[in-house]
Amino acid sequence: MVLYNSFNHKDAILYNEGLSRYISAAITGTVFIDSDDFRIKEARSRAMEILACEEINAVAKRGIAFRPVEGNTKDAACDAFVSYEEGEDALYLAVFNFSSSETKVMQLDLERIGLDPAGKYEIYDLWSKETVQAVDGDEISLEEAQPKLLRITPAK
Repeated sequence: MVLYNSFNHKDAILYNEGLSRYISAAITGTVFIDSDDFRIKEARSRAMEILACEEINAVAKRGIAFRPVEGNTKDAACDAFVSYEEGEDALYLAVFNFSSSETKVMQLDLERIGLDPAGKYEIYDLWSKETVQAVDGDEISLEEAQPKLLRITPAK
């Protein structure tokens, strides 16, 4: 993965693009290999910041690949992936905005991700460390190229 600049790009990629690459690597159930040029101060700094998120690293260490929420997206990539936490009452949802120029609003479809649509839930963002209360149909807002890795548990 590249968090700062691919060898074939003149300019650095957006911060959120680097974060998307990190989260997409975490949800594949495999290892991280960062191929940034650490001789570049900004690349080194970005890698140290992004790769130090213990909670996202813990998701990757589970070694479990997330599954796409939608299977029929025609020629578009799926933008939401889900994984259930074995032995816990938790679900992980990764969402992505693949546009680097437009924001995106997604609707939380609890039934589609395997939860009771009548239930009330807490959503914890593993990157921002924010927790919100949620119900079916709530919106998930994403900035340009922004990903989110969310842990969803029943509300207390």
